[in-house]
Amino acid sequence: MRLSMPRTRAVAAGLVALTALTYCAPPATAGERVASAQSSSSLAARAAASVARLKPTSRALAQAGSAPSASPDNSRSFLHTPTGIAAVLLMAAGASYVAISIGRDNKKVHSPIR
Repeated sequence: MRLSMPRTRAVAAGLVALTALTYCAPPATAGERVASAQSSSSLAARAAASVARLKPTSRALAQAGSAPSASPDNSRSFLHTPTGIAAVLLMAAGASYVAISIGRDNKKVHSPIR
């Protein structure tokens, strides 16, 4: 297969432009992030102060007292949960399938280079 030179140059120019835009975008928006972070921190401080002035309700006090005992299985690691075991089994099955299929696919190739 022969590639035409104009197409190759166009693809290369596109990749250069995309890379340039990727590296130039974060510095261009950095100033806006700082300004928005400062305004949101003062808004967060005002919201926290207004919440602190509110009286707690009986429902909030009841939930605060029962929160630590409400979730006993938080101490288990992810790999010991049924979801974690299923994830590990699926990853092992996928890796086994890939390893077996690579061996089978390579047998079909009858090339003088291989």
